[in-house]
Formats: sequence, structure tokens, C-alpha cells
Amino acid sequence: MSIRHTNAKKSLVLTLVLIALTSAVLAQGISLAAHQRPLAEVLDELAEQYPFQYTGQGEAFMSCSITLTTTFANLDTAIAVLAQDCQLTVRKVDGVYVLRPLAAQAPTPIHQFKGRIVDQETGESVPSTAILVADTFTVTDEKGWFSYPALTDSVRIQTSHIAYVSLDTLIATTQQPVLAARLKTFTLGEVVVETEHLDEVLDPQYPIVQAYLNHELAPGYYRTFQEFVANQPGITWDNRTLESRMAFAVFGKNFPAVRPQFTRAEGKAMGDFVGFCDGQQVYFRVGDAGRAWRDNASAVKFAGPFARHAAIYVSYTTHGNGSVSRWTTRVLRVLNMEDGTYTTVGRQQLRALLQNDPELLVQFEAERRKGTKLESYLLKFVQRQ
Repeated sequence: MSIRHTNAKKSLVLTLVLIALTSAVLAQGISLAAHQRPLAEVLDELAEQYPFQYTGQGEAFMSCSITLTTTFANLDTAIAVLAQDCQLTVRKVDGVYVLRPLAAQAPTPIHQFKGRIVDQETGESVPSTAILVADTFTVTDEKGWFSYPALTDSVRIQTSHIAYVSLDTLIATTQQPVLAARLKTFTLGEVVVETEHLDEVLDPQYPIVQAYLNHELAPGYYRTFQEFVANQPGITWDNRTLESRMAFAVFGKNFPAVRPQFTRAEGKAMGDFVGFCDGQQVYFRVGDAGRAWRDNASAVKFAGPFARHAAIYVSYTTHGNGSVSRWTTRVLRVLNMEDGTYTTVGRQQLRALLQNDPELLVQFEAERRKGTKLESYLLKFVQRQ
């Protein structure tokens, strides 16, 4: 095995360049064509192309259909027009677009009620928690605080967070409560990952790794992961331009990504694929659903028998009043080149692997923020074998 080191400073510069390029793409305008399509479906399609988060409430949101063909100057304008067509108001709360039914006249609040969400074990704040207070949606700030214009002496509070068990409790608005949230038992796809800039462990017994070492990567699109491991893409590379983008996540850090520039007709003709190679770098799709040609892709790194990359897990939360929120979480996805399994690696999956290295397992269990250490411990495990 050999280890390839990367330059963190160059990575930072590249990230800044990608952000600038993404802004330039958005500046070109946002095109939208829809005919009798549900509002939520239109918003989901927009979110795939121009990543953002939204939540919708009320019958108008659930039943509204959109018919229009136009180009908007920016995302704010696009969502404002869609909301207006559906008799909804829209406002941005910590980066989340909140769409609600038009109200005839807002009642006068008794006072401003404030509360905070913290981790039950550590006492640390839990930011970006979705809060439903009565019929009002909000999101906790970076210190875990939220506020609400109280209309009564008590109010029902419901919380939703990808990493924590939901809360549902009645609180007196004369208090300033601190609510303790308990971590979930993580299952597939429910892990927040803040990936570090890590080295690679390269095992040349796999054809794709051998080609990577020898600068002989075969360009093309992989229809299956088996084609990737064999360095034999099933679809010929067409020298298509790769658009630099950022993959955005509500939970976890944003990360650089690319997307081949297809027209709609070209994308449909291409069909499905799991990743591609331009002859220099291998990429896997960031998402695991939807149309492949519209999905972002992130660079693949190697760790012995594992090919790993940053990905996005999309989840939806349905609240008690019928509103729906769309959330994106950065996760670590890993292909085991030995047996062909492709999975999201979370705490439980890593613990199972580290059973083969008890000393390293003890070190992992001593970590406070295990979700941010998954990739580094995967690499350590491979290096120690």
C-alpha cells in the first residue's frame, strides 16, 4: 500500500473558486417550466438544481398546482412568485424558505417567548432544529435559541432534527425553557458527517486503483459499481464539460461537487449511471434517487478496499399541522470493492468494522463528536491492517 497526501491550502482555494463559480451560474437566471404540477414537486425540482431548503404549511401549499414557463432573475424571486400564485406568504428563516397561508390579520402577541434546544448529554446547543410552535414554524439559531410571539399563556412545541429524537411538549410561555434533546440511535442515512481533508490508502490489487496510480483511468460513465472497480465504464465518455458546483446541506458542511452539462433531451437519452470519470478523477453521484443527469457528483477517494465520497441524504418531515419540511444531510458513503456493497457509513457501521481492532474501537468510543470522525477512523483502520 502507498499513501497519497493532499494539500489543504489548495483545497481551500479550490473551494472558494467553486463558490464563486456557483454564484455566477445562479446569476444567469432561473428557468422554470411547469404545467399543472404540484407546488411541492416544482420546489423539489428547483432544490435539485439550485440547492435550498423549504417548508410548507396549510391546505393551499398541499393542493396548489403550478402552470408557468418563465425565467426568474434569482431564487428569491422565483419562490416569491410561486408562493403568490398559491396564495401563500414566504419568508426566509435561517436560510430556510417558509411558505404559509395568507392570514387575514395577525393577532397581537402577549409577549415574545424564547426557548433553547440543547444536547441532553453534553449540554451543547443544537442549531438548525425545526421548531413548530402552535402553527408557526421556525428554526433554532447557531446557539440553539428560537423565539415566538406568544398569543396564549401556554403553547405546544414540537421539534424535528435529523440527529435527535423529536420532542412534543406543552410549555408555559411565561418561562424561558431549555429543552434537552436526546440523540437518535443512528440508522442508515441518518448521520451528520463533517469530513476532514484526508489522505488515501491505495491498494493496487483493484484494477481501478492500479489505473489511478498509473494515470490510466478509463474515461466514461459507470452504469454499475462493478464497471467502476474494473476500470471499464459502460458508456463512452463524450468530453462533456463538468460544471463546478457546491453540494449544500442543512446538516453538515457544504462540499465541492461537479455536474456534467446535459440538455434535458441528452440527459434522458443517457439514462441512469452511478458515477463517471473524465480521465483524471473519478466521481460518484451525490444523491441516490432522481435523474442521474441532474445530480451533482463528488470526488472519490480510496482507503484500501473502500472507495469513499461525500454524499447528500434527503429526508422529509411531516409536522402535526400537515406541513412538510425538506432537509438535506451530508453523509459518508462507501463502496466496498471487495464485495460490491455500497452503503452509508454511520456510527453503528463503523463500530462493527472496528470490532476487528479493539484498540482503535476504544479510541473511537472516547471521541465526543463521533459523527465528525467517521472518515478519519475508517482510514486509520485501513492503515493499521
